[in-house]
Amino acid sequence: MTMKTTINTCILSSIFLGICANMVVGQTLVTPVRVADINPTGASSPADLTLGGVANDHLFFRCDNGIGGGSSRRVWVYDLESTTGILTILGETPDYMAILGSGENRVFYQRTFGFGKELHWRGVNGAGHGSIFSNYLERPKPGCTLGNRFITAGNHTNSNPAVGDEPTFIDLTTNTRTLLRDIAPNSASSNASGFTPHNGKVYFVASNTTSGTELYSTDGTPAGTLMMKDIITGAIGSEPSDMRSVAGRLYFSALAAAGNREPWSCNGTTVGTVKLKEINASTTVGSDPKEFTALGTKVFFSANDGSSGRELWVTDGTATGTVMVKDIIAGASGSNPHDLILFNKKIWFVASDALGRTRSLYATDGTAGGTVKMLSLPANTEGEQLNVCNGKLFYVSHDATSSKMWCTDGTAKGTKQVQPAISPNINPIGTAPMAVMGNWLYFNGNFDSTGAELWKVQ
Repeated sequence: MTMKTTINTCILSSIFLGICANMVVGQTLVTPVRVADINPTGASSPADLTLGGVANDHLFFRCDNGIGGGSSRRVWVYDLESTTGILTILGETPDYMAILGSGENRVFYQRTFGFGKELHWRGVNGAGHGSIFSNYLERPKPGCTLGNRFITAGNHTNSNPAVGDEPTFIDLTTNTRTLLRDIAPNSASSNASGFTPHNGKVYFVASNTTSGTELYSTDGTPAGTLMMKDIITGAIGSEPSDMRSVAGRLYFSALAAAGNREPWSCNGTTVGTVKLKEINASTTVGSDPKEFTALGTKVFFSANDGSSGRELWVTDGTATGTVMVKDIIAGASGSNPHDLILFNKKIWFVASDALGRTRSLYATDGTAGGTVKMLSLPANTEGEQLNVCNGKLFYVSHDATSSKMWCTDGTAKGTKQVQPAISPNINPIGTAPMAVMGNWLYFNGNFDSTGAELWKVQ
């Protein structure tokens, strides 16, 4: 009787918290800080916010500072040092630029050079600069570092014999390029992408006409660049996606047969690359798992079993331990959980409310009884961009015309709106991904009508 009373009290407290959130949210404002008015004549629109440096104490991003001549499309790569707050220009181009990754105290980016693209990198904390010019590696892709090597992919122009778009490493000591493997032989392209570091290797997806699109791994050497498993034998391919290194394993989504996308995991071996469970009984539809997120030894994700709609699932890495956490909305509609994130020793996410289908913030400990609505979002809004910073959970709610940022300590009383005292802009939050550096959350914002600039909040 005591246990049952305790459980009921906890559930009632959680419901009360969700109801109270609507009454007190937004009564106190949290004031963000503009880092700089980088483009005094317009909007700098910072994008590709990327952490780097020895202790992730540098924030790299690209933006348009409106100066320097050339085309209005001119963009620049900036480095913001956390302790000094100094902004440094690392590179510029009058045309296209994109940040590809960071590591080894360097930021890697692609920039236009003539009619092609080239890979550049700039160093911090004493690391050097370098580049691989467009006539050697065109259109490099987002990648990651492995030791002193940057693993990427690009079109190997002027190669003899001819090689197409293939996985490559850049030696950061010698500034040289080496082909990891010609997965699609000769001038054909494997279009390698999705480079994900995991347990001392880098995993990626690539394709050829023999095996289709499958999962590969590399230890940073040509000999150690191999297909993990030919999941679907033949030219169709399993098309792995959404790779996440969580809880000591690599989790990903893949097709077991045409159209049948289910959750998989890999322990670094062919035998250990296995389907977790056939969640959707249909062999032609699949559960389409997304957003693998760890809480201790368990991994949470969203999936659709074909009868309950898209709901929250959890796995311990075994088929029997892969189960639905809670059917938040009974029936085939599903609550559509998304933006899963670890906060206060629970997994938080956005989902539809079973009552009225409004969007709300939920938290779960992995049990049905411990999966509760914590905060209701404003009516007719969607929630997204969940980030944890300085002991708080930040999130954005938006409708068709406006957006608002909020932060919470997990309680209704501790939930506040992020906004200066005067904000003439009704849509101040950009859609670019945010970045946490130290105790600050950095983002693209436009609170004071000077244009979209780099802002921070804690």
